[in-house]
Amino acid sequence: MATGPRSYHGTVALCTVFSILTILYTFGLQGPRNALFNNDGSTSRSSILESPFKNTLAMIRWNSLHPERMPLLAQYAPFFHDIHFSMPDLVSDQGEGFHNLTHDSEPDSLHMQGQVARTMQHVLNNEPEIEGLLYFHFDAWIDPLAFSKSNMENIWFPDSSDGDGGGPRFICLTEATISKYEWWGWGHGYYKDAVAASTTVKEFGMDYVLNPEEFCLGWSDIYYIPRRFFADFIFLSEIFMDFPVWHEVAIPTILHIIDQTRSSRARSVLDRIGDCWGSCCASSPDVQDVLWNRCGHRLDYLDEPPVDAHYGRLAEEAAMLGHRIAEPAHGSIRGKAPGRFVVETHRALNGRPVSNDDRIPSDISDHEIRSTDKILYNWAVERDSNFRKADRLKVY
Repeated sequence: MATGPRSYHGTVALCTVFSILTILYTFGLQGPRNALFNNDGSTSRSSILESPFKNTLAMIRWNSLHPERMPLLAQYAPFFHDIHFSMPDLVSDQGEGFHNLTHDSEPDSLHMQGQVARTMQHVLNNEPEIEGLLYFHFDAWIDPLAFSKSNMENIWFPDSSDGDGGGPRFICLTEATISKYEWWGWGHGYYKDAVAASTTVKEFGMDYVLNPEEFCLGWSDIYYIPRRFFADFIFLSEIFMDFPVWHEVAIPTILHIIDQTRSSRARSVLDRIGDCWGSCCASSPDVQDVLWNRCGHRLDYLDEPPVDAHYGRLAEEAAMLGHRIAEPAHGSIRGKAPGRFVVETHRALNGRPVSNDDRIPSDISDHEIRSTDKILYNWAVERDSNFRKADRLKVY
């Protein structure tokens, strides 16, 4: 029987180390703040670093049996309440329909809304501390701390452009408007199943707001649903499984129905995530793609540099969780010594041609040097004053 993240304690080798930009250190900062005084007298604030997903279940999906990859994906464990591994034949000794908080053996990769709903039901029945579910494929990447400013009470669904790899983009249509978006699945009639399912939802006469003729499309390899919408998702998934509706039509259509029903006029409950790299079928991100995008799909695990970059970042961020992290300090310039700045700066501010000569030229007087230094120093003083006006250096 497979071992879940709760009992996984193996040592994970550190991947190639990449520097984390200082700004990332400020993500996920919660808890009490304290002023720190730096060596130069400037101040900065500090907070205890927490993951925004600390009360979220990560549901990671494989479409074929690869248990040997589970230890690598378990590096997400420090950021989540728990990790749920979904993989055909994963728990073979328990039967095809077995699932619990951390595992399932779902064989049907084309209608994953059903297993997602069963996992949500398990959470509602047994896990009051879990406040949301983040679903993603094993070959997607998530930078957990980069989501700290996201609304955890809203649904998130990718809204990337088609780009290389072919989408599909998040769009809602009817049969009359289907020609506006070209997709290979239309020829298989997947939208007709969605229309039939939506019509059934309408026939229940409940509070759902929908046009039964409308259906949606979108790549469904990364999405987040907060606990407050689990009941809606479970109910609607039961209906969409009965027809059954292809997951890249079913999931966006279900989420669209929830959004139409639970949103107010002023505020949607569905956030379109437009900064995930790639799409359903994009491939070959490079190191910069991985490090500059907080999410994406898909990683090629045979291409080691991007994979090492991602898991190296995870390891560094995991090591910081629970520690006090100082926000970037704003240092102040000290002193007005003449000649602080390079000769090119003096030449430029005094109207002289720029030269590669690193000596102060004879055509610039001491008076001009002191005047230049004063100008530059005043710029720095003005910046310090503006930081205080912006409350950046407020002592908490």
